[in-house]
Amino acid sequence: MDCVIGKRKNKKLKDPFAFFKQAVDEVFEPLFTEFGFRHVETLEYMPECLIKYHNETTGLHFTYEWKSSMWVSVVRLKRSGREVEEIAKFDFFFVLQIRQPEIDSGKFYGSDKEWTTPFVEELLRKYALLLRKSAQDILTGDFSIFPELKKLAAANRRRRNKEMFGAYSGGSPRFTTRPTLEQVFAGAKDVDPELERFFKGKINLDQTDSRIYESFWDHEYSAREIADFLNETEESIQHKLDEIDNRGL
Repeated sequence: MDCVIGKRKNKKLKDPFAFFKQAVDEVFEPLFTEFGFRHVETLEYMPECLIKYHNETTGLHFTYEWKSSMWVSVVRLKRSGREVEEIAKFDFFFVLQIRQPEIDSGKFYGSDKEWTTPFVEELLRKYALLLRKSAQDILTGDFSIFPELKKLAAANRRRRNKEMFGAYSGGSPRFTTRPTLEQVFAGAKDVDPELERFFKGKINLDQTDSRIYESFWDHEYSAREIADFLNETEESIQHKLDEIDNRGL
């Protein structure tokens, strides 16, 4: 793209994120106006800048990591009086995986990019077009796609955990061969006296839920097998698996 937002041409900015903030505001202004979004917060914690916009039902988060990556998240809001709670958030590319799977997300990421102002602006324009085409329901408060987004996000997190740490559950592998359930849950309820003393008993040190997740995803035990071993119902085990996925989003 040859056009650079005119207000910033040949202007040196002291704020390293000033160009990003202004680009978001100007590129998305038509969409913000149409769907009733307003700026609510900008957070800077080098090397990242996060800009939040809300309408009555939906949030849009714009995150730029300095000369490294940029992404947009769609957020479900819950309002109670003057209080606003962000109850679910997903990378917009999970929406595209469902609705426009032909789009190569790799074109939006990568350390090989030259993160110039024109490049960042071009990415923002692409996001604006894609949001209008693929997420109008979300922008107007229809979150029926969110359960499917949750599954995609959880699967993506497990894949990344496996690549980075060697286990789907996110920790280092504890066994070299498939353990028995007795081995997986051994010591799950042990309490470190030093930690208990430090936190004065106010911390939950029971690792049972994380061991359930490990058993299911890393060692391929079924929910039924885990339930029988722990003397719980299969429904309660599935609920705990879902809760861990929810906390990770």
